[in-house]
Amino acid sequence: MGGKKVKKITMKRFNEEEDQFIEDHYLSLSGCEIGRILGRPKGSVRQRMKLLGFIVPPEIKQQFTESSFFRKGKEPFNKGVAQRLWMSKESIQKIRSTQYKKGNLPHNTLQDFSVAKRKDKSGITYLYIRVKLSKWVPLHRYVWEQANGLVLKDHNIVFKDRNSLNCNLDNLEMLSNAELLNRNSAHRFGPEIFKIIQLRGALNRQINKRLKQLK
Repeated sequence: MGGKKVKKITMKRFNEEEDQFIEDHYLSLSGCEIGRILGRPKGSVRQRMKLLGFIVPPEIKQQFTESSFFRKGKEPFNKGVAQRLWMSKESIQKIRSTQYKKGNLPHNTLQDFSVAKRKDKSGITYLYIRVKLSKWVPLHRYVWEQANGLVLKDHNIVFKDRNSLNCNLDNLEMLSNAELLNRNSAHRFGPEIFKIIQLRGALNRQINKRLKQLK
């Protein structure tokens, strides 16, 4: 009874350039690092080292083990060195097809003026708008500034109905830090009293605005 034939996988032989790289770096790079550079399994690299008679002393093996934990401030051995000087031509070609092309963006990258929800540290959800690549700003602040100009220093854009997702312009108002504190404190008295306090604040702002115009 014939059994199913198993396809034999043969490992590509190491070339002279790879052997030379191993000889030049087996005391300064671990088998894992050499394998990553050459595009070969670390086990194959270690077998090749054994076949070539390259023996790594125990103290250097210990250094490789300790250096595998990347420390802050440590620089890679190949920093500032041309790729062709430490990687074989075959390896360069092999990784080139997997490298992310400059200027390309992930398929799920949102476009400018896209809107997304985000939570702040207190767990409140706000809407954010992308104004350019890697720059997102709160939507309610963006809507206000488009209509009224920049937000004044020590002032805040708040939601009249306290719904952080309602970014309609008529639901937004600018309050100073002190006004915002009073507004939040006023909610302790219930919705009716709060409405009166809110109207009083709006009236005072209009009075102050008119007085400035008369001056």
